[in-house]
Amino acid sequence: MWERARRPSLGAVTAAHTPHHRAPWPPPAVPVAAVPAGWYADPHRRADLRWWDGSSWTEHDHGPAPVAFRAAAFACAALVALRVLSEVALAPVRDVRPLWLLAALFYVVLYGAMAVVALRARRAGRPEAPPLRREVAASDLWRGPLVWATTLAAGVIAAVVIRAVDLPMRANGDLVDTYRKRDLAVFAVTAVAAVVLAPLVEELFFRGVLLRGFAARWGSVPAVVLQGLIFGVYHVIPRFGTGNLGLVLVLTCYGLVFGAWAQHTGRLGPTIVGHVLVNAVAITVAFVR
Repeated sequence: MWERARRPSLGAVTAAHTPHHRAPWPPPAVPVAAVPAGWYADPHRRADLRWWDGSSWTEHDHGPAPVAFRAAAFACAALVALRVLSEVALAPVRDVRPLWLLAALFYVVLYGAMAVVALRARRAGRPEAPPLRREVAASDLWRGPLVWATTLAAGVIAAVVIRAVDLPMRANGDLVDTYRKRDLAVFAVTAVAAVVLAPLVEELFFRGVLLRGFAARWGSVPAVVLQGLIFGVYHVIPRFGTGNLGLVLVLTCYGLVFGAWAQHTGRLGPTIVGHVLVNAVAITVAFVR
């Protein structure tokens, strides 16, 4: 007769299958999944977006903050409307006193509206647009003078062309000089607008929106050229008449230099500093002469 097989006890089975180092109980939580591959804000600040392959950052970047072409086109149309409306609204009140208050109101409304349009265009279709603080870096303090120097060189070339072809020329500094002779308060308001407001708002608008939006559709070179032309035409002063031809040529050259630098560095900081220097020198010359 067969002996009945003895079943091992539960304790024996447990002892045979228990590792020497008992695992903790309860078991640890499931590890957090790795960040999926995709475009993210560049931690190195060399571009606005950089490709994360799931485990590390790659050399592939998305350049400066991408702006939708349609947003840039809308901003351009808004700029035209702002310039026309500002001239129409200013015409019947040019003799209002105090004139400095009228000038201050004009600059606040114009640059305020441009800033609002530019900021909305940057965020169009991109709810997580890179913050404006990423547009500047400490190195911009030495790049800014380089921007100013190249802008000055471009202005000299434009002046040579103007003289060679005998193109009518009126400088916007002439208008500032008129303010200085008539009303120092108006001159002071204009100086603040030119050295503080204009570099910040115009760089944000022309290089931060138009340049990047046009580059998204047509590429870097056409974008630099087109935004430079628009920058030059934007500075037309109706009372100068044909004298605007030379003025537009000079300021278009300035816009081309600013655009090239902004495209090269991927930031607005260098062109903001350069723009400040350009306008500060112009204001200083208008004041001392």
